[in-house]
Amino acid sequence: MKNQARHRCNTQSGSIFFWIFFMVIMFAALSYALTQGFRGSTSSLDRENSKLMAQEIVEYFNQVKLQFNSLVIGGCSPLEISFDSDIYVRYNGAAINAAPPSSPANCAMFNPPSGISALSFPQYASANYSGAGTNPLPGNLNVRYADVENVGTEEHDLSMTLTGMDLGVCVAVLNYVADSGQSFTDVPFDTWSYGGNNSYTPGTAGTLNQLTLPTSSMVWALRQASSPDYCQLGMIIKAN
Repeated sequence: MKNQARHRCNTQSGSIFFWIFFMVIMFAALSYALTQGFRGSTSSLDRENSKLMAQEIVEYFNQVKLQFNSLVIGGCSPLEISFDSDIYVRYNGAAINAAPPSSPANCAMFNPPSGISALSFPQYASANYSGAGTNPLPGNLNVRYADVENVGTEEHDLSMTLTGMDLGVCVAVLNYVADSGQSFTDVPFDTWSYGGNNSYTPGTAGTLNQLTLPTSSMVWALRQASSPDYCQLGMIIKAN
């Protein structure tokens, strides 16, 4: 009788240990599956957020370009169109885009209800960008002439640029406008330089030198060797 009691006790103890071991394995498997699921969801969310950021910026660029074309069709000379706005300023508070001399009131880009609203994108600026004085505030629109390689003639091309942007945002924009088969994981480097003030006004030389577009789109994102930790986002409004 003693042997039988001991045998039943051993059997029950073995069963309990088996179920504990089984539950530990199941819990570990469930935890792993949930972790992988969360990682996948986070990755998808990041991609979706990046796409939405890129879409927001590109759509605004297109809005400015459409308004520019509308003003030209309405009789404004490209050199009369004013990009002046209280929104777009430098660190010292001065306007980035002063109005051209004798610019008619109906040729103002940012003049609702006849024009469009000026938007800035400081939320997409790089924490590594630091400027002062006459540098544009990050995420503020800067309109200048550019000399774009392999686009149109030797005449200057009109470009708008967001300065000091986050590299991840620039990569997202590049992939949003990329040609078929292109995929960007980093922002390309290019050699061009800023200089001068209000250089879209009559008689002023271009200040972007041989800008090379990374895709066939007029929307671009580039950075310079002198500022590798942030990038510039832009669009060619008018290719000459």
